[in-house]
Amino acid sequence: MGMHIVSKDISDAETLLNQGRLSDMYSLLASKGDRYAELANGVAKGDTLAGQTALNCMKQTAW
Repeated sequence: MGMHIVSKDISDAETLLNQGRLSDMYSLLASKGDRYAELANGVAKGDTLAGQTALNCMKQTAW
């Protein structure tokens, strides 16, 4: 499945971002085939192994 994002999707994603709804924004983009959004949503939600690993890494390197 390839990525198929149109200008309305970008506008909708921007609205969600401006509302602070990061997980919803990433879910929207992931539903359109954006593979990075899937990883980023795991970090935003902390509910995937990759997301938990990234969050733990950030915690260990935080000042």
